[in-house]
Amino acid sequence: MKILIYGVGAIGGTIGGLLAKNYKDLYLLARGENADILEINGLTLYKKIKKTKQIIPVNIVRDLNEISNIDLIIITVKNYDLEEVTKDIKTKLENEPIIVTFQNGIENQKILSKYFSKVVYGVISISAWRDEPGIFGYQKERKLLIGTLDNSLREEMKIIKKIIQLSIPIEITQMIQDVIHTKLLFNLTSSVLTLFDYKNHSNNTLSYVRRIITKLMIEGIEIVEAAGFKEQKIEGITSWKDIKKADNIPNKIVDTIFKKRLKKTGPNSMYQDIIINKRGVSELEFLNGYLIQLSKRYNLQSPFNNAFYKICKKEFIKIPFKPLEPEFVWNTLNSLKSMMS
Repeated sequence: MKILIYGVGAIGGTIGGLLAKNYKDLYLLARGENADILEINGLTLYKKIKKTKQIIPVNIVRDLNEISNIDLIIITVKNYDLEEVTKDIKTKLENEPIIVTFQNGIENQKILSKYFSKVVYGVISISAWRDEPGIFGYQKERKLLIGTLDNSLREEMKIIKKIIQLSIPIEITQMIQDVIHTKLLFNLTSSVLTLFDYKNHSNNTLSYVRRIITKLMIEGIEIVEAAGFKEQKIEGITSWKDIKKADNIPNKIVDTIFKKRLKKTGPNSMYQDIIINKRGVSELEFLNGYLIQLSKRYNLQSPFNNAFYKICKKEFIKIPFKPLEPEFVWNTLNSLKSMMS
């Protein structure tokens, strides 16, 4: 298979670097300074735990017109760029490749189904980031999960698995919608850690961060379960049982566990958009916003998620963005929740 990765940001760069070490018929579509550095210097990839940097030679293209007969395209751009990317692929390629797509939430299902018939959806729990053009870091390899909405393309997925597992653990699932919604609940933490810039807070204020995350997720679990989705195990993601349990354990105990885990956490996708890259654009609508729409569809109350979403929507568009104090938001949320209940 001739494989192209479209989108060499944090996830695309990390997957591309890991795959390129063991698979040579792989191309990365990058542009601007990122493409220049990758072409000249190679892709620099390091694992945070070991702090060991590797320089990996990669094949770079700047436009789809430069390459033909692509069998598989791995799309790793954000949801808000996906429509433009799909049009680019559809316009410039004569053949129809298999699409493997890694976006959070379900927005990609609406977009990709309009353009392609062979789409494999992927869920990734690798924490990754881009330090600067050409330099990427990640926490550890974690199992990728892939599947189709109707459990078709089984032979194609076996081939994809065979290639990817040369570098990254991967599993085919028949429950991809459940996996996607399990991951979506975890993604609620992204907006919380971004709103407070969790890297610049004391242990005392982080207790409020933990409580907000717990309340959002417990309410979110009720919504997702009411919609008919079931929890699926995803490596590195806390189980729903443990999230519910945390609400009944003394604060000091769960705060200690939370702070230890937080120290190992890299900057999430939303954090990179709002705080690092100062874009004023994020996937808030496709994650927190989607959950609220789901609650409305099933006539469920979601006062905590509703209130938090409104705060984030107002603050994230501000440039420069100024993080809020967790205690202030906690008190505001409880006031808004009471008004909305």
